[in-house]
Amino acid sequence: MVLQIINDAEQTTTIVPINNTQYISICYTIKPTRIGSGTSYFLLVLLLMFPLLSQAENNKTEVEQQLRSHIFKLVDNWQKLKKIEQIQPKLTLRSSRAVSTLSRCSSEIRFTKKSDKLLGVQQWKASCSSPNRTVMMRSQLSIKALLPVTKETLQRGQVIQPDMLTMQWVNYPSYRAQIVTQMSQLRGKRVSHKLRRLKAIQTKQLISNIWVMAGEHVIIEANANGFSANMKGKALQSGGEGQAIKVKNLSSGKVILAYPIGKGKVETRF
Repeated sequence: MVLQIINDAEQTTTIVPINNTQYISICYTIKPTRIGSGTSYFLLVLLLMFPLLSQAENNKTEVEQQLRSHIFKLVDNWQKLKKIEQIQPKLTLRSSRAVSTLSRCSSEIRFTKKSDKLLGVQQWKASCSSPNRTVMMRSQLSIKALLPVTKETLQRGQVIQPDMLTMQWVNYPSYRAQIVTQMSQLRGKRVSHKLRRLKAIQTKQLISNIWVMAGEHVIIEANANGFSANMKGKALQSGGEGQAIKVKNLSSGKVILAYPIGKGKVETRF
């Protein structure tokens, strides 16, 4: 760059006598009107601006780091809400140099977005009140989670058994879906829609396994305040785990609400 500037300059050579010794003095004068001088000036200006550009980039990085911290706090809350033990988030941010102007804010920078979604591509509004500035930023978030999955593809109607399951790192879907995150959610469940091997399982793909059929005889287990008793009954409704069904106590003739806890067994809850 310096060589380019010298090439664009006019050279003046002068012989200067000093202490009986003649020295050659060479002076370069830059002429703005000469061809090529525009390029030289541009490079010179760019060199002078480099510290400013570097500072702007640092300010931009600082604001991006604030947004990154904000998003990871949301991810932490999301993980607790979903009850997922282990996750591997991957976050990418995109923003213009205009973001660097927010570093001059004396008030706190606020990050907001219209969508309540967290995963996928999201548009963020970064703003502060003093001075009044607003800049748009973009994030792209994906999460790998350790989730229960089936070892093999299961067809509709199959009852899920413990030996059919394993824990696997899978990409958590970015679309709105209720995903099974714990093994306990699969206990006593039956497949309503085909489950693909080693893929995240949606709750809508499952139904409770029918443990008690209407009309069959069942054992009623009653437990309260240290008291325990087993009675014979007759199911008036069909049901699976967690479903309240009507059962007739064959000893008293009363109809009670009970909850299936296994094949041919129900319990009362007080």
